[in-house]
Amino acid sequence: MKSLAKNTAFNILYEIANIVFPLAYSMYVARILFADGVGRVAFANTVASYFLLFATLGLPTYSLREIAKVRNDKMATAKLFTELFSLNALFTTLASIAFIVLIFANPSMRENLSLYICCGIPLFFNYFNIDWLYKGYEEYVYIALRSIVIKISMTFALFFFIRERSDYVLYAFIVSCATVGNYVFNVIHARKLVHFEFSRIDLKHHIKPVFIFFAGVALSSLYSGIDVFMLGVLCDSSYVGYYTYAQKIIGIVIAGCNAFAAAFLPRLSYYFEHDRQAFLQLVDMGTQVLFFIAVPAATGLFLLSPWIITLLYGQGFSESVLTVQIFSVLVIIRALGDLLCYQVVMSSGNERVRIPAVILAVCVNVVLNLILIRGFMHNGAAVASVITEIVVNLFQFLYVRKNIGVRVNKKAGVQAICSSAAMGVLILCLQNFCSDFIAFLPLAVFAGVFVYFFINFLMKNQILLLAKNKIRFSGVFRK
Repeated sequence: MKSLAKNTAFNILYEIANIVFPLAYSMYVARILFADGVGRVAFANTVASYFLLFATLGLPTYSLREIAKVRNDKMATAKLFTELFSLNALFTTLASIAFIVLIFANPSMRENLSLYICCGIPLFFNYFNIDWLYKGYEEYVYIALRSIVIKISMTFALFFFIRERSDYVLYAFIVSCATVGNYVFNVIHARKLVHFEFSRIDLKHHIKPVFIFFAGVALSSLYSGIDVFMLGVLCDSSYVGYYTYAQKIIGIVIAGCNAFAAAFLPRLSYYFEHDRQAFLQLVDMGTQVLFFIAVPAATGLFLLSPWIITLLYGQGFSESVLTVQIFSVLVIIRALGDLLCYQVVMSSGNERVRIPAVILAVCVNVVLNLILIRGFMHNGAAVASVITEIVVNLFQFLYVRKNIGVRVNKKAGVQAICSSAAMGVLILCLQNFCSDFIAFLPLAVFAGVFVYFFINFLMKNQILLLAKNKIRFSGVFRK
C-alpha cells in the first residue's frame, strides 16, 4: 500500500498547481477579455458541463472506489477497467450527439457555434477520461506531475495567443485542449497499469450503482451550476463575469484547504472494509487539519477581499468584492463537507443518502435564485449558494453522525475560531496604520499567519504538535 503521507504531499503539490496556474492566467485573461468575455465563456462552459456530466454518469467516483478494492488482482482489475471504459464510451457518445443537436437547434447557440464547439471539446474526448484509474491505484505522483506539465503548457499558450478582447473563443479552445492533454497522457501511461480484457465482461451489474452515483452527482452539479445559468438568463453577461471570478477565488482557497484530505478517499474505502477504528481516526485527523486551515483562510479572505480583487483582476472587477465576502463562509462549509459528507458517504457505500439531500438543495437553490437574483444580481446568487451548501451538507452530516459514528472535533474548531479571531483583529488594526496598497497585503498576510500559529502553539493545537514531533523525529533519524 502506498504511503498516505506521500500521496497527501503530492496531492498538495497538485492542488498548488491548480491554484498557482489558474491564478496567473486568470489575472491576465481578466484584463484582456473583461467581465463580458469571461462571462460568455463561463456560460458556454456551464452548458457543456451538463452534457459532460451525463457522459461521465457518476463513473469517476464509483470507478475510483471499485478499482481501489481490486487493484491487487490484475485480472479482476483488467476486467473491471474494460467494463467501466465501455460504459463511459457508450454514454459519452450519447451525450455528444445530444450536445450537438442542442447547439444547432438553439438559434443563440448557433450564432456562437465556434464558442460552444470549443467548450464541448472535453465532452467529445471524454472517451479517454480515466483519471479514476490512477486515483484508485493512488498514483498521485503521476497525477501531480502530469497536471503541472499540462498547466505550464496551457499558461504559456494563453499568454502568447490571447491578446485582444475578441479572443474569448480562442481562450475557451486553449483551456479545453489542456483538459484533452490530460486524457492523452492518461491513455499513454495506462499501459503500465492495466490492459483490456473483453472476455466475460458484464456491464449490467454496474448499471444500478452507477445510476445511484449519477443521481447524486447530477443533482449536485445542477445546483452548483444553476446559479451561473440563471444569472446568464436573468442578467447581463457582465454579472456572470463578476460572479464567476468570485467563484474562482473561492474555488482556489477551497482547493488549497481540501488538498490535505483529498487523497483520503481510496484509503477510507479500504479502511471501512477492513478497520473501522482506523477509518474513524483518519476522519478525525482530517477534520482537525481542515479546521486548522479552513477557518483562518475564510477569515483572511473575508477581510482582505478588496485588496485581493484589485491585485488579481483590477478595479474593473470591484463588483466581485462583496460576492467574495459572502462566499468566504463556503471555505469552511465545503472543506469540512468534502470530508465529513462526500468522502465518508462514498467510502462507506452510503451514496444513496446524497440523493434526497441534493434534491432538497436543488429546490432551495432554484427558489432562492429566483427571489434574489432579480434584486441583488450576482450577490443574490452568492447568498443562495451559501444557504444551499449549508442545507446539503447538514442533511448528510446528520446521517453519517447517526449511522457511522463520525463526530466533529469540537476542541479543534474552538481553537481555530479563537486564533482566527485574534488574527482578524490584528488585520483590522493594520488597516488603520498602513494605507499603502502594496505594503499592506503582504504585511497583513504574514502578520496574521504569525499570530495564528503563535496562539495555536499556546493552546497546544494537536496538529501543530504532531507536525513538530514529526519534524523533530525526522531530524533525529537523519542524524
